[in-house]
Amino acid sequence: MKSNPSIVHSLKSIVYRLKSVVCGLQSAVSPRAAFTLIELLVAMAILMVIVLMLANIFQQSTRAWGIGERQAEIGLEARAAINRIQQDLSQAIASSNYPFSSYNFFTLSLDATNGAAIEQVTYSGGSGSLTRNGLQLLGADVDGFSIAPVGASPPSSELPDLVEIELTMKSSKKFSAARVYVDPADHGHVIDTDLDK
Repeated sequence: MKSNPSIVHSLKSIVYRLKSVVCGLQSAVSPRAAFTLIELLVAMAILMVIVLMLANIFQQSTRAWGIGERQAEIGLEARAAINRIQQDLSQAIASSNYPFSSYNFFTLSLDATNGAAIEQVTYSGGSGSLTRNGLQLLGADVDGFSIAPVGASPPSSELPDLVEIELTMKSSKKFSAARVYVDPADHGHVIDTDLDK
């Protein structure tokens, strides 16, 4: 049987192509085409270090956010308490029947139903809380509190010209103080405010 040269040539070219495909596959599966175990372990260790660093950064930023949020809350509470004291001082009255002292004074308020009313107001604080007439205004974050006339103290039958309200708050080992100067004779007008942070 005689072979056809064109068929032989076609078969040879197919075998040649198959050989090149098989050789290409062998070179693709050679030992240098994959990662070694040591390379994988080093890559995993580097990845683990990066993940731990990111987790630490996230934890620190979350803690800082919480501290900042708490300090802002304490500042708002302190500002509300000072505003209440300022309001009381703006309504303060003094006479021989209603003496004025720094922590204990009388206020005159107008009520739509009862008309004018005189209320005795007593503040105490500095031992961890601030109270007004026995009711707590601020909680355990109060470090110090004082209300004092600026300059010479007038007789108890007169209002002082200027009153200093000082409130010191503690939060996360940091202290913030608010010092407000109020003129009771001028309806509690705030003369100056000094905030330390």
